[in-house]
Amino acid sequence: MQSSNKKNLLRITAFSVLHAFIIGLETEYAHLFPPEDLLLAKHIEKTVIQAEENYTNWAAMHIAQRAPYHLQFRLFDHVISPGYAAHKVGRKLLIQQKIDEAIKNGVTQFVFLGSGYSVQPYRISIDHDDHDDLKVYEIDYGLTRKNKIKALTTFASTNQMSLHIQQLSESFLILNNNLYCLECNLEEDDLAETLQAADFDKTKKTLVIAEGLTPYLPLPKLQDLTITLQDFLQEDDECVISFRQSGQYKSTIADRIQYAYDESYQCSLTSRYFPDFILTSDFDVTQRMLHQDILYHIGSPQAKLHTGNFYPKENYFTLKKTQTPQFKQRMFIGDIPNFGFKVDKQNLENITVGCTIS
Repeated sequence: MQSSNKKNLLRITAFSVLHAFIIGLETEYAHLFPPEDLLLAKHIEKTVIQAEENYTNWAAMHIAQRAPYHLQFRLFDHVISPGYAAHKVGRKLLIQQKIDEAIKNGVTQFVFLGSGYSVQPYRISIDHDDHDDLKVYEIDYGLTRKNKIKALTTFASTNQMSLHIQQLSESFLILNNNLYCLECNLEEDDLAETLQAADFDKTKKTLVIAEGLTPYLPLPKLQDLTITLQDFLQEDDECVISFRQSGQYKSTIADRIQYAYDESYQCSLTSRYFPDFILTSDFDVTQRMLHQDILYHIGSPQAKLHTGNFYPKENYFTLKKTQTPQFKQRMFIGDIPNFGFKVDKQNLENITVGCTIS
């Protein structure tokens, strides 16, 4: 998903994640997020559809958007994996809790790698516009970035919101004085140079979000990215990162769609062990949240279907930069502590529970 010939193509995965988030909020989980998140997500989706020039893509997105919800859930569950929409809602909630925790702990720089159509960078920007030192760096490229910027600017004007725009170059736009929308192809461009050109301060506390990114990077590029992160992050800085775990289930439809859009998976983990290139870096692996844990916390009945190795999974981890890593010999994923993930369920108290790794 990171090559120059894809720059002007629709990113079907980013769109499917956005749409799954929307239908998840509109059916079961709206109480977990501010109403503005759903409004912005729907506005981004509308902008993407209106901007699509390929009629086949445009028609497919329109049909998907207007189909009854029970059919949309069945499509996601059959073509991709059971509980797909619930998982996308759950991972957003997990990341939002990590962001809120980071702000309380004095983090003032947030870097979203391959941010796609996520509403969270804009949400931080708006929620903390009175914080003079806070900066949000949103890294993406091509048509996805172009559509996202158009959606953010038109959303502000549509909702009569004040939004200061500084267009410094074709690849460098600042919104609201604190949201830095940077163009960077993570497979071809230098991430460190891109951030340095945008006044990234290595001395300030930073949280990096790499949500749903690693499956689309070839392993050598993922290793290079790890080296880059450890070079520009300081001690105790963290990165929330996901890794795909392949399963026995193969969806011919999904495979054909991804191949058609040149978004085939490049990298997956085994079920039990963390990759050596992380363990030999300057990062400790301090937290985990497995696919089934996210579904379980969000209250999805499909959680039990992911306790084995039949369906593919997307597992989340926290990497913490340290000068004296303690995790070198602890490669088993089951040894990593769980996130303290809390979900406010309607008519229920907060829960903090986890599933066991199979």
